[in-house]
Amino acid sequence: MFPRLSYLSTDRQSTVQQMGEWIGGSWRWRLKWRRRLSTREQDQETQLRSTIQNVQVRKEADDRWWWRYEKDGEYTVKSAYKMLTTTEEGDEIKCLKRCWNSTIPLKICAFSWLSVLGRTPCKVNLLKRNIITQEADAKCSFCAEIAENEDHLLLWCDFSGKIWNKNLAWWEIKYVMARSCKDAFLQHSWAGRYQKGWQVIWYATIWALWSTQNRRIFEAKQVSIDEVFHMVQYNSYYWIKSKIEGWTYSFADWCNAPSRCRIVKVPNQRLIELEQGEMI
Repeated sequence: MFPRLSYLSTDRQSTVQQMGEWIGGSWRWRLKWRRRLSTREQDQETQLRSTIQNVQVRKEADDRWWWRYEKDGEYTVKSAYKMLTTTEEGDEIKCLKRCWNSTIPLKICAFSWLSVLGRTPCKVNLLKRNIITQEADAKCSFCAEIAENEDHLLLWCDFSGKIWNKNLAWWEIKYVMARSCKDAFLQHSWAGRYQKGWQVIWYATIWALWSTQNRRIFEAKQVSIDEVFHMVQYNSYYWIKSKIEGWTYSFADWCNAPSRCRIVKVPNQRLIELEQGEMI
C-alpha cells in the first residue's frame, strides 16, 4: 500500500515489537525514516498511521505471519489460487491500461497516464516536492489565479476550457465537462460511434495545452487559442495518418468533418473506414 514509505523505512526487517513501545498500557508506534519526508510522503505517512492505528497489538502475543485470505491466518495453496484467479481489476487500473494507445506516440501516452494519476510536473506537484518553495509561484501559467494542478490546467482553466469548447463544436458533440482528468479521459474513451477518433483528441488536447504551458514558462511565448486548437487538429490527424494503414482522408477532410473520418476495427482485424451513418 505504501511502497515509497517502505523504501524509506529504516525498520524494513524489524518485527512489530521493534517498531514501537508500550506507554502506560498503550502501544505507540515509532516509525523511523532514512531522511526527512517530502510533503507527499508526509501525507502518505498520515494515511499509514491512520491505517495501523486500528491494529490491536497484544502484549502477551508473539509476532507471526498472518495470511489474510484464510480465517485462521494460515497460508494454503488453495486460498492463494482463489485469490489470484478471482481478483477483479478496479476502475482505476482499467482506466490506466486504456492510457496506452498504440496510435499515440509513447511520450504522450505517458503524459496522459501521469495526468490521470495526478503526477505530472505541474506547479502544485512541484510545490509538494519543494522544487517550488512559494505558494504564489504555483499559480496557473494561463490564468495566474488558481493553483495549477492537472485538473485545473488541462480542464478547468478558462484558457483550457475554450480549447475544449472548440473541440466540441468541431466534432458536434455536447457533454458536461468532467471534474477530473481521470473522468475526462474515460469520457473520451467511451464516446460511442466516435470513440477511436475522439479518444485521440484527448491526447492531442492535453499535449497541446502542456506544450503551450511550457512555452509560456521557458520561452515567454504567448500562444493564442486558435494556435493551440490548430495544434490539436494537426497532431491528431498526423498521429492517426502515420499509424493507421489505408487511412486516406486529407487534413482538410479531418478539419472540416472529423466524425466522417472514423476508424473501426472489424472482426477479421482489418481496419476499414466508415462514412458517418454506415453500418458494419
